[in-house]
Order: sequence, then C-alpha cells, then structure tokens
Amino acid sequence: MSRITWVVAPLSVFLGLACGGGGGAGGSSDWPSETTWTCGGGDVKQMTGITKVIETKDIIAIEAAGSCQLTLVNCDITADFPIKAAGNAKVTIKGGRIHGKQQAIQAWGNAVVTIEGAMIEGDKATTGNGKIIEH
Repeated sequence: MSRITWVVAPLSVFLGLACGGGGGAGGSSDWPSETTWTCGGGDVKQMTGITKVIETKDIIAIEAAGSCQLTLVNCDITADFPIKAAGNAKVTIKGGRIHGKQQAIQAWGNAVVTIEGAMIEGDKATTGNGKIIEH
C-alpha cells in the first residue's frame, strides 16, 4: 500500500514573494504591522506584489544594510520613510509605487538604489557615496 503525503505551504512560497535568509517578508502577513523590515549582511532577497502602509510617524518601512541585495517587484509601500539603503546595499525597485510622506528613498554610505519603471512619490536623499539611479 502506498502512502500519499500532502505538504501544505503558504501560497507565497510558490509565488516567490520572499527568497531565503532570515527576516524575509513572505507577504504582508509575515511583516508585522508598523515595524521596519530589514535585510542585512550578505542577504539576497526579493519581494513581489507586497502592499504595505505604515502609519506610525518616523518609521523606515524597509532598511537594507551591509551588502544586502534586495529587489522589489511591483510593490506598493507607503510610510514616512519607505526605503533606506545603507552601507554597500543594493536595492532595485521594478515597477510598483513607493510613497514617502517625508522622504521616499534614502541612499547612505556606498548604497545604490536603482529605480526601473516605479512611481516614486516623495523626496530622494543621498549621503556619502550613496546613489539613486533612475532608468
């Protein structure tokens, strides 16, 4: 007699809403409300189709640091500070919308943020050798 084992996993696993490493956001349900989602060290991560609104004042929604490589695909992020990249982080935003109530994107240190077809609402700021590249 053969046995069939069923494996049940969240749909986000099959859709690739998060890739590897700790602190991944497999969907907005995996990202506790009103908190900063972080990517650090040598993490390589991708978020796809995430919608997140953070109402708490002065909160950074997504912080990429160290040598993190983060790709956001068709995400809609709203916060006072939606994206901060620092250190040697590389963030790529493909499509979607980033709405910063105070600043939309910050690139500090040697961080590089690349924008490919995304709608950016709010100021962009760089310090040090930080770069924001728009295609």
